[in-house]
Amino acid sequence: MADPIRAKTPEGSLRSQRPNDGRVGSLPPMSIFNRRYAVLGWLTWIGAKTVMKHKAKQAVPGTVEGTRRPNKGAIAAGLAAVGSVLWFWRRKSSSDQPPPGAES
Repeated sequence: MADPIRAKTPEGSLRSQRPNDGRVGSLPPMSIFNRRYAVLGWLTWIGAKTVMKHKAKQAVPGTVEGTRRPNKGAIAAGLAAVGSVLWFWRRKSSSDQPPPGAES
């Protein structure tokens, strides 16, 4: 009795010419160009992630050289964050109360 998978494939296809060697979960054959491009893309992605991490560390305001005191950019960013949280919190709490004269 013929293999049902081979019976459904055309005679000239790779699947009908290459027998399954019994490996479970084996990948279909891949050309050398596809494999080379996959490795090249993977290496490019690894390099790009390294560059992005380095640039992100440089962009974050840090400390003054030789001391533990934060620099002016870090202080300004912290004050802006605290101010915006307080402003949002104040607006949110004032919108919970009905305006004066709007009684039901």
